[in-house]
Amino acid sequence: MDAAVNDHPQLLPCAKYSRYQDSREPRCSDPELYCKHRSSCLIHCMEKIRKRRDRQPDRPQ
Repeated sequence: MDAAVNDHPQLLPCAKYSRYQDSREPRCSDPELYCKHRSSCLIHCMEKIRKRRDRQPDRPQ
């Protein structure tokens, strides 16, 4: 039996605060504050993708 990718969440690094977050619900700790790592931040990227997906109406597949 194959396991789904999301069965075992990964830890995503926050370069600004040297902490890790669960990949199931990534959220920037301080989205209003300046962060020099934001352009390469996995947490920020995943959060942006999730927000975009939530804004779009459901499309048939």
